[in-house]
Amino acid sequence: MFKIVNENFSRSDGIKMLSEIGSEVSSEKNISSEKIGYQSNTTDVFKGNYILPENAGEIKKMVMSYDVRMTEKMKKEYFDALKTFLKEIPGKIYVVVSSESYQELYNQISSKIDNEMLNRVVIIKSDIYPSIWARDSIQVFVNYNQKNEEVTVAKPDRTYYPSPHDSIVYKIVAENTGSKFTELQKFAIDGGNTIATKNYIFIGIDSIRESMLKGLGRLENGQTSLDKAKQEFIRFFDENFPNQKLFIVGDNKQPVFHIDMFLTILRDDDEKVALLGNPDLSLEMLNDSEYDPSKYNKFDIEKFKEDATYFADQHREELKKIKEKLEKEGFKVIDVPIVIPRGPGIFMTYNNMLFSGNRAFVPKYGMEKMDSFVQNILKENGFEPIPIDVTNITTWMGAIHCITNVIDRYDTEKSV
Repeated sequence: MFKIVNENFSRSDGIKMLSEIGSEVSSEKNISSEKIGYQSNTTDVFKGNYILPENAGEIKKMVMSYDVRMTEKMKKEYFDALKTFLKEIPGKIYVVVSSESYQELYNQISSKIDNEMLNRVVIIKSDIYPSIWARDSIQVFVNYNQKNEEVTVAKPDRTYYPSPHDSIVYKIVAENTGSKFTELQKFAIDGGNTIATKNYIFIGIDSIRESMLKGLGRLENGQTSLDKAKQEFIRFFDENFPNQKLFIVGDNKQPVFHIDMFLTILRDDDEKVALLGNPDLSLEMLNDSEYDPSKYNKFDIEKFKEDATYFADQHREELKKIKEKLEKEGFKVIDVPIVIPRGPGIFMTYNNMLFSGNRAFVPKYGMEKMDSFVQNILKENGFEPIPIDVTNITTWMGAIHCITNVIDRYDTEKSV
């Protein structure tokens, strides 16, 4: 049955929202001077240190976290997603949960999942209250030089967390997955604003800006410089992850708070393929798209159009520049629909998907034309789309990629 793990940590109150980035600046810390040794990559196996590539095989270990504040509709989507992951992913899924919510989680899972799947669920019972966003609070490094690959779970140096307790999750996860753990200093490279592949690390410009609040890019006069911070970012990644080329997404700002909301990398080798959210495409498709009448009415569709229009007007040029930069790098860029609301609402992002080998867990929203459009793109590029309804979860500003974090994969080393 389930493996139960107890972790005791103090409780604290309060949640900081995304709009509060930059409202408080921590005291300056020294950038870690610890360096890690590397070997050159080969065509047969990975060697050296990587941010865990998302295209490096099927999922071996994955983390989710259970948020007590979810509505009943969100909980249903969460449990249905968990069941789908267990059905399609060969590895284990670790779920961090508060002690008060443990029984609810246990009952829901045990009633929906057969014994074979139950053996691959590890409930980490704790005295903390994590947010649903497992991706935000953890960055994962892997050293392929070791005979048995060495995984390190890192805590990004962020200025805020969706839940105050998210800052503790990295250590809980490391201790219960047999991984090492560390804390980054000055580098706010959280999982949602990072997309790592075998050959690239895509980082949103906002991560550099947030890192400046921690002292990165500081000049002699005490001010911080974006150009200097970029240089320090490039140096950090060149020294620590030389096999993955750094690609900064956005010049001075990015269209959405996390790049995984509007960017997906399908391939990064001889054939480079990226999916990029395009609100103008959404407007075209919303004009004649069939929708699920049990979820939406004509007023909802009009609101989607208004939101897509506003997002397009605000960020069309930024998205165009990102597309041009990707194309200059050799990527074929395929537009996909995206609707980002001006305020509270459904964040209709198809980019926020999760990969396990050739399976792509992709959001669906009950918008037939758009849902099918994205699923067909995945099929045409050699992926098996596994649609998951996360419509209600997205009202909290995230989707499938955001509620999961992969700790290890069955990659080219085939370690077990």
